[in-house]
Amino acid sequence: MKYSIQLYVNGERVEMFDDEGVSITSSIQNVRDIGKVFSDYSQGFNVPASRQNNKIFKHYYNPDLNNGFDARVKADAILEINHQPFKTGKIRLDEVEMKDNKAYAYKLTFFGGLVSLKDLLGEDQLEDLTWLSNFNTNYTYLEVRTRLQNGKDFTIDSVSYPDAIITPLISAEQRWYYSTSSGTGNLAVATGSSGGDYTNMKYAIRLWCIIKAIEERYNVANGYASSIIFGNDFFSTSENDFYNLYMWLHREKGKVAEGVDRNTYLNKFPFTSWNGTYWNGDNFQIFDINGFQASKYNMQLDVNVSATNSFDVFIEQNGSVIKSFLNNSGAYSYSFSDFDLTSNGTYKVRVQHTSSFDISSSTNIFLTRYSPTGNTTNTFTFTANQTLSTDLLFDINVNIPKMKVIDFLTGLFKMFNLTAYDSGSEIIVKPLDAFYASGTTKDITKYIDVSSSVVSPSNLYNQIAFKYSDTKSLFAQNHLEQFNYEWGEEEYAIQDKYDGQKYEITLPFSHHKYERLYEVNTGAATAVQWGWSVDKLNDDGTGQPYLGAPLVFYAIQQTGTNIRITDGTSPVDIGVYYIPSNSLALTDTDININFKAELNEYTNTVFEQTLFNNYYNDYISSVFDVRTRFVKVTANLPLSLLSGSNAIKLEDTIIVNQREYTINQVEYNLGEGKAEFELKNKL
Repeated sequence: MKYSIQLYVNGERVEMFDDEGVSITSSIQNVRDIGKVFSDYSQGFNVPASRQNNKIFKHYYNPDLNNGFDARVKADAILEINHQPFKTGKIRLDEVEMKDNKAYAYKLTFFGGLVSLKDLLGEDQLEDLTWLSNFNTNYTYLEVRTRLQNGKDFTIDSVSYPDAIITPLISAEQRWYYSTSSGTGNLAVATGSSGGDYTNMKYAIRLWCIIKAIEERYNVANGYASSIIFGNDFFSTSENDFYNLYMWLHREKGKVAEGVDRNTYLNKFPFTSWNGTYWNGDNFQIFDINGFQASKYNMQLDVNVSATNSFDVFIEQNGSVIKSFLNNSGAYSYSFSDFDLTSNGTYKVRVQHTSSFDISSSTNIFLTRYSPTGNTTNTFTFTANQTLSTDLLFDINVNIPKMKVIDFLTGLFKMFNLTAYDSGSEIIVKPLDAFYASGTTKDITKYIDVSSSVVSPSNLYNQIAFKYSDTKSLFAQNHLEQFNYEWGEEEYAIQDKYDGQKYEITLPFSHHKYERLYEVNTGAATAVQWGWSVDKLNDDGTGQPYLGAPLVFYAIQQTGTNIRITDGTSPVDIGVYYIPSNSLALTDTDININFKAELNEYTNTVFEQTLFNNYYNDYISSVFDVRTRFVKVTANLPLSLLSGSNAIKLEDTIIVNQREYTINQVEYNLGEGKAEFELKNKL
């Protein structure tokens, strides 16, 4: 059966060779590489260098043309069969074939929608997610212990982010213990007890907020070719096993010092709109740089200081510093001028200072609009009047661990065995078992080419290891020394000799082992559990601060034992606090983020609801089962199974000769309507 193929690139239809076929390979999670999520891709195919196609690809073979087609960036594409939708994704221009010094054909490769995710994220780091600055929090003794007791809620653009920032009971350096006797680092409410030093505590941010920051950054409104929008399937407030996870904001080892600055954004300006610009809280936005007969804006900042102080001034555009004025000191007026703003964006004025002081009402921002001929057309003045506080600002972007955005997402996908696909409007993310459960059953027996097929065993691996990249913190190291395996690591293997190789799934996160505190003198259990970010003990019993990979954990609000916190002079006793945990709750019926069923640090009972048991076991056990077979068959499919609401999807159960299979991989020859299936039998 022959079908016609239609290809659209950036909304324009591409002319095809009459005899050129297009082969598309689809796989959502291939057993050959369990730790990866796959996307559609094609073998290279050619389209003619016709007048229409030369227009689309802008005569790419000619490097002398300005504003040509950028082959470094994949272009939006749609594939159709007989004018019915088949796949949406990206096209890459690989090369142009020349004959007799004339363009003959463009060679293209098609990719499914998830490829655009990796393209968008590139090498960007978590610190580049500037939207996270909405969660910046003052770092003071009062604020730290308040967030130790209760998380800090935020409302951003009418969306609520409850408990977005907390203080977990994790020490960056000081050794904590619980004793009715006196001592430094003693958390007990007792005579002579010093309490835990608050500067050893760092904030943590809910992972959900990082997911939202990714969506906020990578969207069309910010100039990206497409938007990242995650579906509300797994990255959801209702999925507690994900939603209750936090990341410790631990960028530098040791106590809080570097990266926590006294910063104030000038924000006492009235809400005002003026010819393509407006002031909105602590920022002013230029939304029409070339409108109102303007070619650019020139900015001048006059800061009037009423007392002798030292300060630096930074001008930020979209979260990045574009101008700085450093080492200002004295009680007089400063004029920072003559820099041009030539693009739309959000601008902020940040003052970094060492002491509290006032800036007077004569502190002004002057925006001058220039016409295309270079003449001044008008000047508008924003006036401020505010106090610069000495409160330390815990800047989320400065303190979030060093990690690529793509590695963060990959880590979550591996943690929960997630799979993803592009629905066209959003990226649907589900655990693999839930993905297969969402499919339908399709019997393709009558379309199978019975002349040949291949049946093979599943002998790819003889062992699969599930682990974290970093288990080097002291308590986790002690576990390795005591039990001769890494904390939380699971290895899956069969007992008999089995051909294959070892495969590792490694999460790019740190995995701490925590400690429940017992009263030193009596051995009585307390309600306190804590974490310690050190890797070695000094001779005096103190620890050497440790950085490690980004730490993710559950936070549990705990009561039952009062503890003492101090700033060195004014101890405060509290009865509610967040303890770090590897389990969602302190009952062995709840899930945890160990791969192996371990003794829980708090209850000293085995928690079986591990990442492996909950998210990997069904799939992995079927791969190792002696009854498992992989079957390769060819089917000549009707259009109804290639396109439309009844089309075969990767989550579907396929029936061949009354036997059920899942799809490991399928390769479509679109012109002929053939599908080469690699199927795995369901047990």
